[in-house]
Amino acid sequence: MFWSIRNKQLAFFAAIIGVISFFNLYSQYRLSILLDEFQANLDSYFTMNQYLIELRTLRMSMNRFIREGSLESLQQVMSLKDELNVTLERVDRQSNTSLETYFLLRALRNGQGVCLQKYMETIELKQKGVSTFYIPYYAADRIAEYLEGYTSQLLNIRLSQGNKSYQELTNRVDQSRTLMVVLFLFISFLSIGFAILFTDSLTRPIQRLAVTAERMAGGDLDTPPVPVSSRDEVGILEVSFNRMRENIQRMFRELQDKAELEKRLHAEELRNVDMERSLREAQFLNLQSQINPHFLFNTLNLLSRSADFERAIRTAELVRSLSHLFRYSFRKHGPSVSLQEELEFVEEYLRIQTLRFGNRIRYIRRCAVEIGRISIPAFTLEPLVENALLYGLEPREEGGVLRIKITRFHDRIRIRVLDTGLGMDDRILHDLNSLREKNKSLNGSGRGIGLQNVRARLRIFFDAREEFRIYSKRGRGTLVWISFPVDGRGEIERTGDKEPFHV
Repeated sequence: MFWSIRNKQLAFFAAIIGVISFFNLYSQYRLSILLDEFQANLDSYFTMNQYLIELRTLRMSMNRFIREGSLESLQQVMSLKDELNVTLERVDRQSNTSLETYFLLRALRNGQGVCLQKYMETIELKQKGVSTFYIPYYAADRIAEYLEGYTSQLLNIRLSQGNKSYQELTNRVDQSRTLMVVLFLFISFLSIGFAILFTDSLTRPIQRLAVTAERMAGGDLDTPPVPVSSRDEVGILEVSFNRMRENIQRMFRELQDKAELEKRLHAEELRNVDMERSLREAQFLNLQSQINPHFLFNTLNLLSRSADFERAIRTAELVRSLSHLFRYSFRKHGPSVSLQEELEFVEEYLRIQTLRFGNRIRYIRRCAVEIGRISIPAFTLEPLVENALLYGLEPREEGGVLRIKITRFHDRIRIRVLDTGLGMDDRILHDLNSLREKNKSLNGSGRGIGLQNVRARLRIFFDAREEFRIYSKRGRGTLVWISFPVDGRGEIERTGDKEPFHV
């Protein structure tokens, strides 16, 4: 059953009014009983006193009639005769409360009958002029005196009984007053208790709602649900508040998920932008190194000498290699190329360089992986090979060996670029390893820029799961060690060692 707050209030006030009305009616009932008893005693006293007065008036009227013989006295006697009978009946009804009063009332009835009979006989003899009318008169008057005595005695008995009844009535009034006070206090405390319970049933849920709403307004959205305390408007408000709380929490989680997704998308977009910028920078650096005037002069000079002493075979080979280099450099790369394409580009570059340096440079490639299915950023190996030639092998008069070794260990590809050149001291090696945190090159050359670019693009491409290390000893050479994860779509295929160029 649905009890609204309005119905609860009406029921509460109706109960209070009903209890107060019951208390008032009960008090009035108790008071009316006491008043009725008191009034009955007063009526009894008044009736007996009236009977006594009527009896005395009858004697005086009869005495006046005997002495004067007036018609008025006779009429008064006849009237009082009827009134005495009525009054005696009332006295009998109101005063017959004990055995003693019963006998007195019986004596009054018998005596009154005889007295009135004698009075009537006296009147009849008086009207006939019989001289013996005094005899019944004195007999009746003597009976009337006895009747007055009986009435006075009855009145005394009734007064004595009335005194006891009055004491009892007074005690009952005191008891009723005490009972009324107790009932009043009980009803008052009961009403106050019901009022406290009623107001508490309204205010406590609202207080819980206010506290929870204040916590949520302060940012604490993980508040527990508000317990539903009733089925009235407050209960409906609690249910609605819980639904609103759940909707807010769900919307907040959705906003968090959306913000996290946007953050990831933004990070991915930044990574793509950095990747494209690094790729363009690598292309520019590679192109810049290839169109270096000194490099072009030596290449053209070599082409000229080859044309003089040979039949243009090596010249054609050199021209093809150079065309391959420029074709790879100028084409539009995506975010990645296959490791096979990158190695072919490096070998074309080395083909030109070995023709330039002669037998001072020896290149060895060792590959134990199917590199056609492995993707890496474009221009990843060429800057490493170029640094090995320019800063490691070229300054060394006797030249040296350049090795590229590609292996697979579990789910990772390992690439080692090793040269037997001059190497680096600890300070330069430390600076190169620190270029990740610095946005500048080493000693103003392109050496640091190339390594920094390769490292940055590998980190972006492999989502910071790559490893890039440089090991070097002065006079013994340099090793660049790269490791990155692979998705496992290509199987390891032993292709053997390869020495493409040996000049």
